Amino acid sequence: MLMLELQCSVSKIEQFRKYIHEAYNGYIKIEDVIKTIKGEQVYKPAMVLGTAYHALIEGVEQGITEDASGYTIKTPDMPESVFITHDLARSAMQYRERHKLMTHEVKVSKTYILPGISVTVNGRVDGLHIADVHDAKTTERPPTYDDWSENYQWRYYLDMLGAKRFFFDFFIFQKRNGEVVGVKTTTIPFASYESITEDCTAMLSHFIDFCKTNGLMDYLKLRQKDLEAKNV
Repeated sequence: MLMLELQCSVSKIEQFRKYIHEAYNGYIKIEDVIKTIKGEQVYKPAMVLGTAYHALIEGVEQGITEDASGYTIKTPDMPESVFITHDLARSAMQYRERHKLMTHEVKVSKTYILPGISVTVNGRVDGLHIADVHDAKTTERPPTYDDWSENYQWRYYLDMLGAKRFFFDFFIFQKRNGEVVGVKTTTIPFASYESITEDCTAMLSHFIDFCKTNGLMDYLKLRQKDLEAKNV
């Protein structure tokens, strides 16, 4: 019996999870999930600033220029440049200093088997520091443990890597009159548990059912080059 081979990303599953769990008071709508699966989501201003700050955290070699007052950042995935002062960049620089051994932007994947379907879930880990998994988040909303305990990003990355500990490292933008005037930091840790693989598989099954119901299965099919790489 032939098995249907599909692929999807951790971020798409997590967007779906937010929708079905009505995270953030139902802020994520079904239209948002469908656009994410189709790759049609709009790049919002907060995302541009977040991408720029991530570039500082990771110390990317291209796209950052520094002058006496701060950093101008324009990476290939940013639609426009962003300026960040030295004062606002301090938290990112301190984070880099504390995690000198961190490996950034690590591609990870794992294949999960559902009835008649093989689904390869892909992701990109912000950072691996020794044996720990880290993900840096920029936000304007102070995070709570309850909000992030429901998250499946940390579950998938721990399951994919067989790691034991995951840390969400938050950089919280403080605004005044629409301008960022400060950055606070906090960390929320999570640990692996016995049924993590079963939970990831169950959430993936719900996601696939959603895609079937909404005519989105073509967006999960392996592309020809992915099939060729898989068969090498």
